[in-house]
Amino acid sequence: ELPWSYENLLYVRAGCQAIEVLSESDVGKAYLAEHVLLKQMADLLSEEVVKLASKNSKDQFWSLDRMLKTMAREYFTLLGVFTRNERGLSILRRYDMFKTIRALCEESGRDDIVNLILTSLDYEYRSECHNILEVVLGSKSAVMRYLATRHMRQLLRYGVSNFHTWGIDLVTARVVDTDAKVRGLALEILDEAVDDEQSMGRLISARPALGNTPGLGRALQIRFLSSKAGLKFLKEIDFIVPELEKWIQSENIAYVDQVERRLASVLNRSLNRRVNSQDTAFTHSFSAEDEVYPPPHFFGELSKTKEGCKLLKKSNAINKFIKTIK
Repeated sequence: ELPWSYENLLYVRAGCQAIEVLSESDVGKAYLAEHVLLKQMADLLSEEVVKLASKNSKDQFWSLDRMLKTMAREYFTLLGVFTRNERGLSILRRYDMFKTIRALCEESGRDDIVNLILTSLDYEYRSECHNILEVVLGSKSAVMRYLATRHMRQLLRYGVSNFHTWGIDLVTARVVDTDAKVRGLALEILDEAVDDEQSMGRLISARPALGNTPGLGRALQIRFLSSKAGLKFLKEIDFIVPELEKWIQSENIAYVDQVERRLASVLNRSLNRRVNSQDTAFTHSFSAEDEVYPPPHFFGELSKTKEGCKLLKKSNAINKFIKTIK
């Protein structure tokens, strides 16, 4: 019943450190496995699943009011510490907690609880945590699918181990989500992920359905041109020849227009800040948000492989561009 406060949070931090230290050794693991805390947490989770599934709000330990006002939500923080190493994971398996946590995610109907679980678990080790994440990504709640997809971007940026072997598949599945915001976010994450060669290869091998996703979806397909596997895939779905004709006819001009609009927007915004602040140094008017990154260019990506260069030569597009410049 302790109210949530920064002072009381100190107890949680001490508890997290104790669990982390003890789970680093077999002796500590044995002590934790027999501690009354684990039995209490397992029983609490099981009871809460029944109450939440039955929509019985009476005496819910994680009621909305308690989640907002008390330290009750920090139980998930403590659970999360156990998922940081194999010893802790084995303790949770002993008490069958992953099964209960998964049921809580599937049946509670509470986005706040599910999001707290999602962000408390650790995904460094291949474990049941990944299965729970996959369950939430496929949730009936569009809000929950969006929050889970957003968490995937955080995991990518944190550099979670072997993200390309499991994370890319989970994000790719959301490209065909029924919710437009989830689809858009998934494409943004994939666009960021394919900077890594292994992630690029994994995405291409998944043969994502990007044909009906203009904008970032099309930009991703263009980025595939930079690899042999991507080039092969795009040939098979008949993307290259029609796209090449589009770029010869109009997309080159549209590309230049797009880049110039971005530059103009940034320069105007920076100049306005300079005038308003009377900044005498032009460079001081720029910030990180003013950075402009050129989008992928069809011919630029195509020219990164020998096969792509052969296609360019065969199309005679370069000669046409040279004549235009002259």
